[in-house]
Amino acid sequence: MDAKLIDNAIVGEGNDALDFVTNILQASTEYSIIGKNLTGTIMLWNEGARRMYGYGPEEVVGQTNSSILHVPEDVKSGRPRKIMEAALRDGKWEGTIPRLRRNGERFMARVVITPRRDAAGTPIGFLLISKDISAEIEATEFITNILQASTEYSIIGKSLDGTILLWNEGARRLYGYEAEEVVGKANSGILHVPEDVKAGRPREIMDAALRDGKWEGTLPRLRRTGERFMARVVITPRRDAAGTPVGFLLISKNISAEIEATEFITNILQASTEYSIIGKNLKGDILLWNEGAKRLYGYEPHEVVGKANSEMLHIPEDVAAGKPREIMDSALRDGKWEGTLPRLRRNGERFMARVVITPRRDAAGTPVGFLLISKDISAEIRLTEELQATQFYTRSLIESSIDALMTTDPVGVITDVNQQMEALTGFTREQLIGSPFKNYFTEPAKAEEGIRRVLHSGKVTNYELTALAKDGHRTVVSYNASTFRDANGKLNGVFAAARDITEQKKLEQQLRESQAYNRGLIEASVDGLITVDPSGGISDVNEQMCRMSGYTREELIGTPFADHFIDPDRARAGVAETFHKGVVTDYVLTLATQDRRKLQVSFNASVFRDPSGSVRGIFASARDITEQAQLQSQLAEERAYNRGLIEASLDGLITVDPMIVITDVNETMCRMSGYSREELIGSEFSAYFTEPRHAADGVRFTLDKGAVTNYELTLRTKDKTESLVSFNAAIFKDQSGAVRGIFASARDITKPAQLQAQLADERAYNRGLIEASVDGLVTVDEAMTVTDVNETMCRMVGRPRSQLVGSAFSSYFTDPGLASEGVRLTFSQGSVANYVLTLQAADGRHLPVSLNAAIFKDTAGNVRVIFASARDIAAQKQLEDKLQASQFYTRSLIESNIDALMTTDSLGIITDVNQQMETLTGHSRDQLIGAPFKNYFTDPLRAEAGIRLVLREGRVTNYELTAIAKSGKTLVVSYNATTFYDQDGKLQGVFAAARDITEQKMLEQQLREQQNYLRGLIESSVDGLVTVDPDGV
Repeated sequence: MDAKLIDNAIVGEGNDALDFVTNILQASTEYSIIGKNLTGTIMLWNEGARRMYGYGPEEVVGQTNSSILHVPEDVKSGRPRKIMEAALRDGKWEGTIPRLRRNGERFMARVVITPRRDAAGTPIGFLLISKDISAEIEATEFITNILQASTEYSIIGKSLDGTILLWNEGARRLYGYEAEEVVGKANSGILHVPEDVKAGRPREIMDAALRDGKWEGTLPRLRRTGERFMARVVITPRRDAAGTPVGFLLISKNISAEIEATEFITNILQASTEYSIIGKNLKGDILLWNEGAKRLYGYEPHEVVGKANSEMLHIPEDVAAGKPREIMDSALRDGKWEGTLPRLRRNGERFMARVVITPRRDAAGTPVGFLLISKDISAEIRLTEELQATQFYTRSLIESSIDALMTTDPVGVITDVNQQMEALTGFTREQLIGSPFKNYFTEPAKAEEGIRRVLHSGKVTNYELTALAKDGHRTVVSYNASTFRDANGKLNGVFAAARDITEQKKLEQQLRESQAYNRGLIEASVDGLITVDPSGGISDVNEQMCRMSGYTREELIGTPFADHFIDPDRARAGVAETFHKGVVTDYVLTLATQDRRKLQVSFNASVFRDPSGSVRGIFASARDITEQAQLQSQLAEERAYNRGLIEASLDGLITVDPMIVITDVNETMCRMSGYSREELIGSEFSAYFTEPRHAADGVRFTLDKGAVTNYELTLRTKDKTESLVSFNAAIFKDQSGAVRGIFASARDITKPAQLQAQLADERAYNRGLIEASVDGLVTVDEAMTVTDVNETMCRMVGRPRSQLVGSAFSSYFTDPGLASEGVRLTFSQGSVANYVLTLQAADGRHLPVSLNAAIFKDTAGNVRVIFASARDIAAQKQLEDKLQASQFYTRSLIESNIDALMTTDSLGIITDVNQQMETLTGHSRDQLIGAPFKNYFTDPLRAEAGIRLVLREGRVTNYELTAIAKSGKTLVVSYNATTFYDQDGKLQGVFAAARDITEQKMLEQQLREQQNYLRGLIESSVDGLVTVDPDGV
């Protein structure tokens, strides 16, 4: 039954139906609908035709033939008539033809022509429906050009039977055929391998594409040269407008390289020994276990793959806390989990590992498991901690320095400072760094000149500047500075140490003022004053003596003292007597003046000494003075001398009265007890000992017996420390013979014990332990032949034990000579440690290893072989390089210091020195380290006391010692020292900086000697001398 096209409810009559259809056709704008008779005269012209061709209906309907719509060449060739005949013959003509608009513009249209028939079925005309497809054709041509030009992908069009219809540039490059060789001539079966063609695979694939709309997969393919390769192929059906399949579009890409890369990566993953690579499913069951996992965790693949859950690699507390599931959930959520975890080996050993977990997904992107890559970073963590400790150690030395330390770049901009520099300037570290060095001194130009001198000469010493603090405070500082360089010898800048010498400058000024003052007193004397050297020559006179003799100072000095007297022999005798007795009083001589006058003078004379006690000469005053003044002067000198002896004692000296009350102590006793002289004198003697009764009994015993020796007591110091002391004591009496008390000397006899750990006996050779070692172990005889190895060594070299044993040891290293030298060195020295070699594995890998080796003896004590362990230090080497760079930087600062620097432990044993300390002492670094600090000074006890003082007070400044070099040369040095601590705050020892102040001391000595000399002259005078200020005071 024919389908109804029009609902009768809408259109009842035939005319109504005709009008309805006509309205629809007329209203269409997308399609041009034209009716024409059998001759081609246009009978119907809708809105779509008007828009497409540009003619109005009134211009063409009933007036124009449809041939106006054809291009001239088609009209000329009779194509319009042929198309209408084909439509009448076949019932329809359909195709794409060029068309012509009213304005002459050409375009392509898809045209469908169907005959129109009357009720009897006789053709009466045609209905022509067309659509402008120019844009579609342009788009198709554009896509076709892209397909044709593509070189990365092979794009092939083929018919349903497989005949090739399209062959782009990518296909030519991939298969090797030119387009003219295959298009329309060859079947796509030529691209399949013979076995696939034989098995009907091409037809099977095309049927699957037709059935499912697409076939996609990986196929072996065949080039023109016969070479096979793997390609990823996508085949989709091509269909006509009605959706009928007309052929296929085949897109393919060569993935041989990708497959090789995948296989290569898979092999690498399996063979990797540095990284543990583990595959597991979503539940954590282990599915993949590579060589690195075996080495890292200790399990063989057959023990875990398909049998064990990865939770066994976590420590128990992480498993209990649900950490494994938390990590996997995080990896699924974020695409990756990365971090550091504690891990557990088969033997129960814990270690830290860096772990990366990524989800594994199937082709659809659904998670199917995880890939877990991990690496043991225990050594890296340990080296990082060592690096941090080293940096802390060196920085603590710098910060512990009493001197202000800084570094500048070559243009004088500050790059680093310590806390003392902040304190000196009043500016923070952040404010100082990056600012010009010269900005912090009262004379910026002089400061800048100092930097230039260092850069020119390499160093400067005792360069004085006045620092100007933020608050305006001024400090005179002495700079020692030198250049410092990086590991490659490149100049980094200037390292400078500033020492506050404000007090020293004040002292020098005081000494100069004192010298001027004392000389003024001598010149102000109304007595003639004169000094005579041991040879009898005059060495100095005052102006009064010149006036008395009539000679100038220049005429007197250097002449014999006796030549200026009437009786030279008596004068010489007086000088001799003075040197012999030390003093003479009221020694009368007759002075012969220049003008021949004779002057009777009475000399009071005495010897004077230098600070070391040596006699320098005699000082005499020519004046009649009383014997009492001379005696008082002599008494004062004797008291000073006796007190000097007491204070010079290295033992603690103390006097105690019969009531057991302390009446006097020396400085050593104060140091031993920790109390001042004022605190001790007047206090009870027994109160300073752990057994007061025993102490009091010692005093009574001495008073009873007259003396006691080696009487031991335990002294309790002010800081509550205890030390064992031995007392020798005796009574002392006054001039009448009455006992005044006891005089005792105390000596510290504490002997600290040091225990030395005993080395363990050599363990017996145990094969099980050797094979369990994670290090490669090997024994080598004197012929350089390998005699035994463990399994780890076999894996490291990549060769079996049977191949290694009996072969040359050196042949497995990149530098055979260095390897052989290591063996010889072990045989000659007995052992080597951290001997670095590069192992060359069978697969060509180079592996840096650290060898520790020692000789192995049999039971008779004969050397058999050397036993060596080889450890992979690739990661360690990287950290050591960083550590070495850090150590070099900080060490260069220490070595660049002009001062002699050293560190000691709490017992005063030297633990580190810089080159200046080697220069100062004449001993090498190796000789100094491990030796007692006190051994290198003329006064070891004072040196030792200095260490104790630092440990007790935390720091000392300007502590003077006299260093004695290996050559016997002595140098006066000033020590600034502080305690320093490790990162945990534990006391490590003492850091000390010694500055050579020999020249400074010589200056001070000269000034002091001059002062002593002038003061000695004054004090030696038998006359009473007094000074009065202008106000009469």
